[in-house]
Parts: sequence; structure tokens; C-alpha cells
Amino acid sequence: MLERVTRVLTAARTAPGRYRQAGDDARELADWPAAAAAYKAHLAEEPEDTAIHVQLGHALKEQGLLTEAFAAYRQATRCDGADADARLQLGRVLRLLGRTEEAVAELSQAVRLNGSEDAVRELMALQEDGLAAEVLEERDAGGAAQTVLFEIGDLFFYLDHHRTLSGIQRVVSNLLENLLALPAAQAEQHRFVISDPIGGGALSLPRDQLRRVIKLALAPPPREPEVQHARLRERIAEMIGMALPLRPVAGQTYIILGAFWANDAGLLQRVRALKTKGLRTGLYLYDLIPLNNSEFCTASLTATFATGLGDVLAGLDFILTISEYVAEEMRALLRQAGLPALPVKAVPLGHVLIPPSKVEVDRADWTDDLAPLRNRRFVLSVCTIEARKNHVYLFHAWRAMIAAGDDVPDLVLVGRPGWMIDDFMSQLRNVDYLDGRIHVLHGVTDADLATLYQSCLFTAFPSFVEGWGLPVGESLSYGTPVAASRATSIPEVGGDFVDYFDPYNLREGLAVFRRLLFEDGYLESRKARIAAHFRMRGWRDVLDDMLAAIDGVSAMAIRPAADCCPRLPAATIFFPGDYFGGSVLKEGITTYIGRPLRLIFTEGWYGCEDHGAWMRNETGLISFVTDEPDQDVMVYLRLCGAPHIAGDMVTVRSIGTSQRSLEGPLRVGLRPDETRILRLRTRTDAGGRVDLELRMDRPARHFQNDPRRFSISLKGLAWALAEDALTRTEVMERLTMDCGGR
Repeated sequence: MLERVTRVLTAARTAPGRYRQAGDDARELADWPAAAAAYKAHLAEEPEDTAIHVQLGHALKEQGLLTEAFAAYRQATRCDGADADARLQLGRVLRLLGRTEEAVAELSQAVRLNGSEDAVRELMALQEDGLAAEVLEERDAGGAAQTVLFEIGDLFFYLDHHRTLSGIQRVVSNLLENLLALPAAQAEQHRFVISDPIGGGALSLPRDQLRRVIKLALAPPPREPEVQHARLRERIAEMIGMALPLRPVAGQTYIILGAFWANDAGLLQRVRALKTKGLRTGLYLYDLIPLNNSEFCTASLTATFATGLGDVLAGLDFILTISEYVAEEMRALLRQAGLPALPVKAVPLGHVLIPPSKVEVDRADWTDDLAPLRNRRFVLSVCTIEARKNHVYLFHAWRAMIAAGDDVPDLVLVGRPGWMIDDFMSQLRNVDYLDGRIHVLHGVTDADLATLYQSCLFTAFPSFVEGWGLPVGESLSYGTPVAASRATSIPEVGGDFVDYFDPYNLREGLAVFRRLLFEDGYLESRKARIAAHFRMRGWRDVLDDMLAAIDGVSAMAIRPAADCCPRLPAATIFFPGDYFGGSVLKEGITTYIGRPLRLIFTEGWYGCEDHGAWMRNETGLISFVTDEPDQDVMVYLRLCGAPHIAGDMVTVRSIGTSQRSLEGPLRVGLRPDETRILRLRTRTDAGGRVDLELRMDRPARHFQNDPRRFSISLKGLAWALAEDALTRTEVMERLTMDCGGR
């Protein structure tokens, strides 16, 4: 060991900052004695370097030299008393030394300095939960109101089920990578939020663990992807296990980065809960394709997207979009649905998901998958193979050029199979891929894709509709010309570097393709223009614009939480089962967006299913607005007992400052699978609102292998004026006979 340390120090004598770098190198190799020796040599020259006192402490602690590590951490706090990490590390080593009282003091100071969640966890490990909460409240009374909360739960649901990133989840990961790389002072203004899978609230994720998860998720696929995926899932579980309950503070901003419509039934209730605490809420919107171009989507996706968007819009203060095209679509939808004119601002995406890896084409690694293309002329098209991307346009163009006797290159389609492509793939097979002139590849590695981009003549992108159009930016970032559809957002990506055509006009596309292929010097001139003037938009650019946009709305008034409460007309039956699957299409998408009835479930409910909605645990809240302020009304609830209850009692009562139950709370028992209709007479408040609480008398339990805990479900809800006997009779009849179309 002595020889190794001597060798490290000897090698470090020849360069500026030599000892510090030598220490870092040894640390990366877990050579703790060599790292400690190098750090000591550096501190002999620069004794006020706080960060290296901390690193020396780490190197000593890893060797079990706790007393010496304590001295190093203590010196770090003397160099900079406001360094939160030094306080955290000092608290940790004091805990290991058994000096609990001193450890608590240092850890508390770390929390006060920058809200260190790691220090909070250390305090909780010392069973100082109360002190941790007290210190957090003290911190929150200061600058925490400026904190931005990024909702990213969708990312981890996706990573639990998929080995690699794509689409929205790749965008979110790129944003997180840049957020986590911000300087410490700026990074402290951000928190990363997911649903609490047990308690139903929200959790704040630890930064260091999140950074490791994102780094692994963005890493190139290894030779054994199953092993990496298993390790990724383990790290995600470890990270979530270390998460702390979110402590929202009035004035904070909460923004949903991922797929708001999928996988998280608690997200929409959380938006409302945060509104009641005075938070500003926002959404990063990728497109409105399931609504405005539903012919390219399944009915179930359109319904799920529409209900999710309607629900979340009711509680938003602002919307960011990935293009100006989507921003204008969103403004039009707000007008069409009769919703408030929320601030909508475009924060365009980057030009690439993965930074270009440029190689010399003649030195490229032509793998077995690409070997048939080597030394061949070809045009490239990169995107999911689905109806919306309009690959059939390229098929017809190539067939027409071949039939006309043009000397056309091959056409290479790269992308995984998507929706509605059976007919197209049959056409390709029926003509033997135009006698081998069309090649279809999927599962292409990043390295192979780089080779294809730099080896092709140009790329083609004939899509009917996009929210942005990443393949266009990706091609330009490699210096490769593009022939693309001029539809929707695509010109925002390509500017005047792209040759555009109408995706519905084949003649126009043929003219563009032939000019690029056959006009002397034209293709080279387009390459030269891209090389001279194209500037790639990176993900730090996107993040800077996003943070500026969020800062721009921070002074605006926060929308009242009451806006989240939906209006339920008299005698309208709310059947939760109608909002599961594609049933919402029956009433019309815009109708639901303007009146999102799922928001009747205020708190304590799982998502809508075909039978209704299960109440989460023992208590659930329901709220809706009537057109009858300060009136006596009858509220009807159709409830069903879970299969595993045994005479459990449910109490239903009115809550709210200005409401009163005119008949007292209802208390009834339910048997397994028993359905009952309850009637509660109450009075609306001055705004016509009704708030109800349902509470079980016993703890909710799991049913068989279902991880959720529930006792009852709501199958139907309606109301009528107490004095309107005819409408009341009609409501009772429909609740008794009708099951919402099921």
C-alpha cells in the first residue's frame, strides 16, 4: 500500500492541481489510502479548499478512521460554515461515533442551510422525526415558496415495464439530466415528485439517487439488457424507499412533465390537493393528436387522453407546449370548451434526443444489420412505422419513380412497428419490398443510426401531423439534408434548412425528391448551407427556456381551488363506469373537457373502472357544484360493498363551512357485493356546492392479490331539488334500473 501511495504522489508532482486530480482518480478506483494522501498534499498547498476537506473525510471514513474523518469534516465547516454538505457529512460521522446530540445539531443546520433531504433522513434515522418536521417548517417559512416541483412519476412506471427510453420519457430524462447538473444553489430550488404508492399522497425524491437512476436509464444499451434493466429497477425501488413525504408550501410551482393521462389515478386528485394549499400548477403538453387527429389513434387512447386532459385542465394555472403549433391548438381548445384563457407558452424541444455521434463514413462500423446497405445509395426515413407517419407516401413515390425509369436509390425505413400498419406491410410484402429496393429495420442501435444518418443521401419525413418532429432536427444535427412534410409543427423544427412538400400531394413530393436526387449540385448546396448555418438546439437550451417560462408566470395570480370542482346538472346521473375505456366518446370529447365529472372524486378514491370507483382506504370525499345556491337538495348515491367485507358500516355526511345535513348523517351496513342506494338531504352553499364525506367504521382490507385496500365502490351519483318530486322519482328510477350502459 505504501508503494502505491508513493507512486500516486510522485506522479502528481508535475502538473497544476496535480494532487487534487490524483486524489479524485484514486477515489474513482476506491483506493482510499492513496486518495487520502493526495488530498492531504493538496490541502498543504490550498488549506481553505472546503470541498477537498470533505473528500478527505470521505477517504478516511472509508478506511474506518472515523476520528480522523471527523477532524477533516470539522475543518471543512470552519472553512465555510454555510456549506450544507460539510454539515451533513459531519453529522453522519458524529452519528457513527455515537455522539448523537452533536450529530442532531449538525444535521439540523444542514437542513436549515439548503433543505438537505439527506440530512432529514439522517434525523429520522435518529428517531428525530419531530425535529426534522420542525426544521423543515422553519426552512419552508423562508425561500421554499420559490421552489419548483417537477412531477415525474410517469417516467418510473415506464422504466418498470421497458428496458429503454423513448418518446416522452426520453424527453423527461434529458430535462432531468440537465436539471440535476445545475449548480447547487440553483438546484436547491427544484424538487422531484411522484405519487406515494402506499399513502396516496406525494413523495419528494432524493437527488443523488435520482441522478444515478437517470444516468443508468440514459446509458447505451449493454450486451445484456435484462441485467441492466433489473439493476435499474432495483435503483428505482431504492430511490423511492428513500423518498420523503412532500411538504407543499403556498406559492410553489408544480409542473407535470410526463404523460399526465396515463398510469397515475392519484395525479389528478393531487393537482386539486395542491391547489387547496395555494400552489401554482402547470403542464408540459406534447401534442393534442388523440383529440384533433383521432383517426390515427385507438378509441381507448382518445378517451383516456380526453378525460385526463379535461380533469387536469380544471386545476391548471399555465400550460407549456413543445411547439408553437401545439400552443395554438391548445388555445383553440380552451376557447371551444368554454374554459378560462390560461397562459399558454411554447418551450420547443431540442433537435435531438441523443447527441449526434459523428464518425467518418468510410470508417463507420457497418454491423451485420447494416451490411446489405454498405456501398449502396439510399434515402433514410426514421420514425415509428404507423399510419400517422405516412410511410405509404414514400412507397408510392418510390414506385412512381421506378416506373418512370428514374435511377432511384434504395429507401431505408427505420422504426418499430406501430398502429394501423397491417395494410401497408402487406403491400410491401406483396411487391417484395419493390424488388428489394425498400429495407425495413427496427431495433437499430444508436451507433448504427449514426452510421445511417451520415451515409444516406438525405432523409424523408412525410408525416401528417406532429407535436414537434424530432427526426427532422436529428437529421440536420448530422448535417444531412431533409425532405419533409410542411404540416403542423414540422417547419418549426427545420426552418429554411428543409425542402418541404404537402403530405397529401404526391406530385409535389416527387418534385422535391427528384430535385434532391437529380439536380446537379443541389444536394451538395443544401449540405453546405446546413454546415454553415444550422445551430442545434440542445437540452440545456430547452431547460433554460422552461425555467424562464415558469419564472414568467410566478407573479400571476393563482387560480382558485374551487375551479377544480365540476358542475353536475340536476338529474344528471354520474356513473363512474362510463369514464372507463372509451365510453366518454359517447358524450363528446369537448363536452367532457368542459365538464370533467371525474373530478367529483375529490380525495381518497382509486380510478374509474367498469363497475364504478373503489374508495381508497377508509375515507373518501366527493364534491360537485349545482345550479342551485342555498337550496335544499336530495343527493343520491349508489354504493356497492366489496366482495371481502362483512357487515362493514359506512357513514355519509355533509361537510363544508356553510353546508348542513338536514336529516343527519346516514349510517348503513353493506354485505359483500350488495348494492344500495342512499339518499341524503342537505343544503348547497352560496356557490351551489355540495361536499360529502364517506367514512368506513373498519379498516379497509386487500382483496385476494389486489395490492389496494378498499371496502366500497361508488357506482352512481345524482341530485335533485328536495321540492322537485318528479325529478327525484326519475333519478331514483334511473339509479335503480340503469348501470351506466353496463
